Amino acid sequence: MNRNWMNAVCMMLAVALSGAAAAQTYPSKSVRLITPYPPGSAMDTVARVLAQEMSKDWGQPVLTDSRPGASSIIAADACAKSPADGYTICLVSRATLSFVPAFYKSKKLPFDPAKDFEPIANLFDLVSVFTVHPSVQAGTVTDLIALARAKPGSLNFGSVGDGTPPHLVVEWIKKNRNVNMVHVPYKGAAPLAQAMMTGEIQLSYVSAGTVLGAIRAGKLKAIAVSGEKRSPLFPGVPTLGEAGLAGVDGRIWFGLVAPAGTPGAIVGAIYSGLTRLFANETFREQRIVSQGLEPALVPPAEFGRFLAADREVAAEMVKALGIRVE
Repeated sequence: MNRNWMNAVCMMLAVALSGAAAAQTYPSKSVRLITPYPPGSAMDTVARVLAQEMSKDWGQPVLTDSRPGASSIIAADACAKSPADGYTICLVSRATLSFVPAFYKSKKLPFDPAKDFEPIANLFDLVSVFTVHPSVQAGTVTDLIALARAKPGSLNFGSVGDGTPPHLVVEWIKKNRNVNMVHVPYKGAAPLAQAMMTGEIQLSYVSAGTVLGAIRAGKLKAIAVSGEKRSPLFPGVPTLGEAGLAGVDGRIWFGLVAPAGTPGAIVGAIYSGLTRLFANETFREQRIVSQGLEPALVPPAEFGRFLAADREVAAEMVKALGIRVE
């Protein structure tokens, strides 16, 4: 018994020491960054920027590997099944690890969101904007809700797809403010923005980067913005809370994970590199904030606790709204 115990301890020490030794020379070759976003999309651009900056910091290539489709399940599964050696890291979002598991609870996902990933860091939050077409006679959220109540079903709201966080935010508003609006899902941000510009839909809760130019040109109106404080991109636009939507969970976060079993020392080395990047004001302002994102770097252990809690929040939200995704 004692010998078995000693053998187990020795094995654990050997694993720990090998991980620490690997971290000292990490990375010694190229690193793959898996993303669930199609080439050319806004978040694909952000992923490539992140990869470029990490490459400069590490002195090794960081190559993006785009695996779009199936509500980000394809990318997450590829990540979960990759070697846990630190040379595969993965960009994930609230949709990937919180809402997809909530919607597919009764079905078998090819990965376990709670067990198959090693948290590295929360990176940034998406700045999202409650946007309306200029033809809509509403300058505030209060005006919009009053209009929707006066003319039930007359307003169409668009999203980037069924069950996405922006879709759920507006469904929450419908339920909790007792208004009737028609949901129109689109396959991505580009067709959604086009529909907003033409007036095919009257409102949406959409990423700032998608509509920033149109808002500044006066072609669309911003009536509320995500976050606890106002965005520097829209300093005159109130937050959701200020606009009368306190309690709505409009956060859309993005983070990095690795396959489960990636040595803690390597995870720590990756996070250390991220802290160097995010400490650089030029990187933060010109490469992150300018893309409609808010830096929100959180370390591995804290990010892991947050992921567990957010899965519960997402599950409760989906259950309360009674939304199903086929």
